[in-house]
Amino acid sequence: MKRKTELRVKKIFIIGCIDDEMNRTVLFDLHDTEWEKDKITDLYIYISSGGGILSDCFSMLDTIEYLKESLKIKVTTFGLGEVGSCAFYMFLLGDVRYLFEKSRIFVHEHIVIEGPEMTYSEKQRNVKTDEKEIYSVYRNWIAKRLKISNAKASVLLRKNDWLTKKEITNFGITTGELNPNE
Repeated sequence: MKRKTELRVKKIFIIGCIDDEMNRTVLFDLHDTEWEKDKITDLYIYISSGGGILSDCFSMLDTIEYLKESLKIKVTTFGLGEVGSCAFYMFLLGDVRYLFEKSRIFVHEHIVIEGPEMTYSEKQRNVKTDEKEIYSVYRNWIAKRLKISNAKASVLLRKNDWLTKKEITNFGITTGELNPNE
């Protein structure tokens, strides 16, 4: 008779602005966790955030991706309320992604800080080479997570708006539906 392995879950919460404070809190929590000793198999990330600083978000993403690969853990993300801007990247990190019924997702191109605030497309002709490379990293990451082309990921980012339920489905942003009876 085969024995079922017990699901051991670590939970983290991304609630509010994603900034250096949130980054510090999450990274300390992740690094203080005794993954192997506690035999943790899954990481649940609950996200309710309008976004924040993309570099702080990617600091957390890189750390979680490293943990996923090195410890062979499964990541499940839950979108609560608002999942916008860089919180969208955090949401896409999930191997399994659930969006609560009254939640919504906002996507946009990253904002170029230098000079007046505008989207990448608006400033593209005057943007430095390194900004173009950064944009490519972000776009390519979305394409990889959603298993879509870079061109389709660019279309998604240029939406610069709230996604409809149909768009969420068509882009494969969620991977399943929450069933409270399970």
